[in-house]
Amino acid sequence: MPFLSWWKSALILLVVIAGFLFALPAFLSPSGRAGLPAILTERPLTLGIDLEGGNRVVVKVDDSAVIDRTRRTVIDLTAKTLDDAGIAYADLAESNDGLLLTLEDPARMGEASERLRKAFDAAALPVTLTPPQTATGDPAVLTLAIGAPDASKTSRALLDDIAAALKRRFAEAGLGIPEIAIGRRGEVTVHLSGETDPERLRLMFDQVGALSIRAVLPVSQNADGTQAAPAGSEQLFSLDETPVAYRVAAEPLAAEADITDARAVLDPANNEPTLILSLSPAAIKRFADAAAAGTQRAVLVLDNGVIAAVDLPQAIKADAFTLSGGFAFEGVDNLAALARAGPLPSPLTIIEQRTVAPGLGADSMDAGLLSAIFAIIAVALFMIGFFGVLGAIASVALIANLALVLSLLALLGIPLTLPGIAGLVLTVGMSVDANVLIYERLRDEMKAGATFAESVRRGFGRAFRTVRDAAIVMLAAGLIVLELMTGAVRGFAATMIIGLFTTLFSAFLFSRWLVELWVAVNGTGRELRAGLRTRVFDRIHLHFMSLRRQVFGTLAVLAFASFAAASIYGINLGADFRGGSIIELRAKKGNADLEDIRDRLAGLNLGAIDVRESGGATGARVRIPSQQAGPEAEQSSLILVRGELEDAYDFRRIDVIAPSASLDTARAATLGIVASLAALLAFIWVRYRWQFAAGALIATLHDIALILGLFALTGMEFGIGSVAALLTVVGYSLNDTMVVYDRIRENLKRFPKMPLPVLIDASINQTLSRTVLTSATTLIALAALFLFGGEVIRTFALTMLFGIAVATFSSIYVAGPALIFFGLRSKDSATETRKA
Repeated sequence: MPFLSWWKSALILLVVIAGFLFALPAFLSPSGRAGLPAILTERPLTLGIDLEGGNRVVVKVDDSAVIDRTRRTVIDLTAKTLDDAGIAYADLAESNDGLLLTLEDPARMGEASERLRKAFDAAALPVTLTPPQTATGDPAVLTLAIGAPDASKTSRALLDDIAAALKRRFAEAGLGIPEIAIGRRGEVTVHLSGETDPERLRLMFDQVGALSIRAVLPVSQNADGTQAAPAGSEQLFSLDETPVAYRVAAEPLAAEADITDARAVLDPANNEPTLILSLSPAAIKRFADAAAAGTQRAVLVLDNGVIAAVDLPQAIKADAFTLSGGFAFEGVDNLAALARAGPLPSPLTIIEQRTVAPGLGADSMDAGLLSAIFAIIAVALFMIGFFGVLGAIASVALIANLALVLSLLALLGIPLTLPGIAGLVLTVGMSVDANVLIYERLRDEMKAGATFAESVRRGFGRAFRTVRDAAIVMLAAGLIVLELMTGAVRGFAATMIIGLFTTLFSAFLFSRWLVELWVAVNGTGRELRAGLRTRVFDRIHLHFMSLRRQVFGTLAVLAFASFAAASIYGINLGADFRGGSIIELRAKKGNADLEDIRDRLAGLNLGAIDVRESGGATGARVRIPSQQAGPEAEQSSLILVRGELEDAYDFRRIDVIAPSASLDTARAATLGIVASLAALLAFIWVRYRWQFAAGALIATLHDIALILGLFALTGMEFGIGSVAALLTVVGYSLNDTMVVYDRIRENLKRFPKMPLPVLIDASINQTLSRTVLTSATTLIALAALFLFGGEVIRTFALTMLFGIAVATFSSIYVAGPALIFFGLRSKDSATETRKA
């Protein structure tokens, strides 16, 4: 009887067809997509900036603004709480870390402290009340220490307002509508496709955009010759290189709410760029009243900085304020866009900025597509060569699997990034691995004398248990990474998680449906059996455990040496983990002159700048260390470098990472790897036994150690892509080890009296065909990435090539000997020993 009823078969086929249809737009040009139904093009697959080019900026609410806002809230709440309780206070003064409250009646200090503590707790304000210190005869003084701001507690309403304001600002500036996402830690991530001047992009975030027009007030002299500040005034300074002071009215003649429109035009009389601010009737009346009162001059103020001073009567024309003289049209146009968009709700700090030129992104995408096509063809030929028709079925299932992953990425709105390609490579490995396990189990059942139909049923069933256990461990690791990490590595985790589910579907439903369809059409499984060419492994009986002491000892020495190399020589951490800037350049003419670049940048006092060739003789890569003076210092260093090099070089990629962001990334990456290993240990301990958990943990740590040693000895940069590569290797290593352990556990039940080294050898030999074939197909795919994937992906692919080779070896010579070391025995054998 067929495994699947007609309606289940139809549903499986419908899912696969839908996967291909929704993935199709990603491979078509815009004109090709135009002919497709709207349902297929509404949610196209988007690419990350590392593959497409564009800009990614991560900002957070400026800490100083949060502190000021919190301080004002605490002052207001303190005054209200004390007034409501009838507690009089003599003074509420600011101090370095908070406020100093002086009560008129020290006897009520306890009551005041308790009421304030409850009020601050109810308002979730980070305020600590210190015990009052009372001097004899003096009022008691209570210190209200205000804690550092927590970005993750920034109100969602404020973040939504910031996102809306940024969208208006980008639209008014003609930069398009960006994609904006609000993170769980209070960060706002802005994605903008296309080519944009990084300096102009920075100004979109650096300026709050609070515009106002203030009256300039006359200043009189005191008897001692000092200036007498008029009541209701404040002093502001111009934004010139030599700032000019202005005494202006604190109350503006016109603020943002009074500006109804803003335009940049060329004055017909003199062709000068002119800013025209249309004002409300109330603002026009205030201007008329000020002029009647004798006010002659006014200033245009942007974020408490004076842009220009004007003659007030001449600046007001009809219902508008005009400003001209000495301005570039671009600057006036930007100012008009700021006025139309309105100010940001709060000052922002850029903690991460990444810019990739569209040309570089297109190169990466073309190289990635070429390597993917080559990898799929090579893997398909390899599978067909070893499994015949079954290999062809596995190849069709693999292509369907990848189509399902891409379609789900598109439907869920998850961009495909460079680390996401690592997730696709891991999916290829998992898909091939699942099919190889199924076919080898099927072959085992046929060798035991079962019919082909019965072999199919048992083979798929037994392989499913193994793949399911490995998938659960990897799913837990993926969910942890998805929760802890930010940015592109989350794309890796999302792709891997989707790949786990699509692999289970394609291997155990679609692949089985294809097998049964072939049998139904041909009437027999003879062709499928004849195509199996893995019998060569039946004649191989290697005694792996006979060399376990020598090999395990050698690997242990290598692992410790790798850790020592990483500790002594260090790892070349990228800006993702240390902060700073990475800039990729291409010479506008001829080759890049590395020595000239070093000489140009040496006088900027930016620290130890590293310059090396990148992408051929015409390219260079500049690494600027973190300035350790706040996010603004990182942006300032980039401005200096652009000023020195933009005349001779095109800036193809710019990464600017603030130290705070790099620290968060390092912490999240470490925690993610540790938490993933903890999840592995817990699951295997519960699902298998503690010896298996300990062995898998040691094998995985061994793989991590050797990869870190590779980075330490080669000096390759360890960035966020390297984390994705490392997590891919960890996932592969877990999967490899779990397959071997599942067979060992099965043989322990069948042969409880067999010596453990002999049993482990038998189990490894029984799964050797799967180990070799899965590793070979995965290495083929990675080799294609390394050879054809381009400069951006080469280090990433090399890391995984090395890691997969190491993981394959450790699943035999680390995971196996560890079980012997920890004294694994069958439960029956252990019970007999205890009875004796």
